[in-house]
Amino acid sequence: MKICKENTVFLILDALDECENRDEILSFLCGLEQEKANIKLLTTSREEADIAQSCGQATLRLKMENHRRDVDRDVEAYVGRRLAHDPRLKKLAQAVQDEIRNSLNEKSAGMYVVIDLGV
Repeated sequence: MKICKENTVFLILDALDECENRDEILSFLCGLEQEKANIKLLTTSREEADIAQSCGQATLRLKMENHRRDVDRDVEAYVGRRLAHDPRLKKLAQAVQDEIRNSLNEKSAGMYVVIDLGV
């Protein structure tokens, strides 16, 4: 903890709602707040009651649902670039590429995630 008091530490937790040991992680994060550690924290999560309750007053929430069109465009652009430039993906039949594009765009549902198109 000494390093957190002397320096600013940036901590990024992605998909907190999907962690198996979520209670332990939330407890750890609350402990950091109580120790007045100099930590800048960014977490991504679906809206879950236990996570919302554990967040302090200094929490800024950004709901991606409010930006769905922007996120959908980003996902479409990313998938399109990968399909156009990845040597393995470019070899796929156009119908398969279209299915990949349509499926990922539909299923992303406003959620910007790192999509691994490894085939």
